[in-house]
Amino acid sequence: MTAPKVYFDYCSEEVMVSEFVSGVWMWELMAAVDSKDQDFLAKVHEIGIEPKALARKLVSVMQHEIQEELFFHADPHPANLVVMPNNKICFLDFGAIGRFTTQTRKTVREFQHHMIRGDIGRMNNCALSLLGPLPPLDVEGIRHEFEKIYSDAVYAMRAKDAEWWERSAAQGWLRFMEVARQYSIPAGADTIQFFRTTFAYDAVIMRLHPDMDVTKEWESYVKQAAKEARARVQKGMPERRRGLTDMDYLKLEEFGDTMNQLVFRLQRNIENPIIHFRNIVGKLAYIASLFLKLGFLAGALIGAGLVADLIARRWFEREIDWSFLFERAATFGWVQLVIIVVILVALRRIILRLNQPDTRLNTDR
Repeated sequence: MTAPKVYFDYCSEEVMVSEFVSGVWMWELMAAVDSKDQDFLAKVHEIGIEPKALARKLVSVMQHEIQEELFFHADPHPANLVVMPNNKICFLDFGAIGRFTTQTRKTVREFQHHMIRGDIGRMNNCALSLLGPLPPLDVEGIRHEFEKIYSDAVYAMRAKDAEWWERSAAQGWLRFMEVARQYSIPAGADTIQFFRTTFAYDAVIMRLHPDMDVTKEWESYVKQAAKEARARVQKGMPERRRGLTDMDYLKLEEFGDTMNQLVFRLQRNIENPIIHFRNIVGKLAYIASLFLKLGFLAGALIGAGLVADLIARRWFEREIDWSFLFERAATFGWVQLVIIVVILVALRRIILRLNQPDTRLNTDR
């Protein structure tokens, strides 16, 4: 992809002079695909323009823009795209430029991850996160409406007989905005830009290649991004053969400063008389009691083993080969699985208890 070169020596506040770009307008190519104009498609094929490959490239371009670049073209409609030989794409008219926060990028990435797997509930959570802080609203009603939108979207993407407009993100966004109007949901700048950009891209992509599996193209982009990340990491490894680099020490220093700030924040919270310490003590007591219960369970198992060994010796005059049993138990995957499940359940209970909000004293009394 490219953009017209700007000749700054000839530019002023009133006039911008740029490179002349020639090619096929995207709207011309879309019209030819819609009308099945074989003559036109044959002519552009001779110069390496192929609509389906171009649609797949646009998916990758959109993902790269939204998830990696600092800015992205927020108005990529067909009249702003010129297709050059060999499926090269030239972007025009940069009057609308968007920028996402890191949090928004991560939310979009998570949304696509759940959409690939058809996880409607977590898609709902991501959609609500994209809206940002919300005033008091009927969240359950909104979630119910979003669930219908994303259920239809996932089904359309996987169905073989769905129309291109049913598989387009534009259909979902239009219904999304209708729900926002119905429930008076405030839409932030990030949401509007994301809506506008994906709407325009999908309108082009789905008409060039109506049968394309978008989720498969998303996965292809993720794999390519992972390869590029691996290359960057491998490139940096030779610099660390003789030890850490100066930048590594700088990051360690920043990490140490972050830990100091964490300690200071903890001290302020402990010394804050507003916090009700009985809840903190209760949480610590709960964690201690949970570990004591696990210790009691382990002790009970050991005691049962000793009793079994005593009975085997006195009544049956045989000894239990504990080393053999431990060796066999260690080789069975289900033993390790049970241990991991017990640890995860214990950690989950601890985390849930720690996340409970502390009761604060009423300072008005």
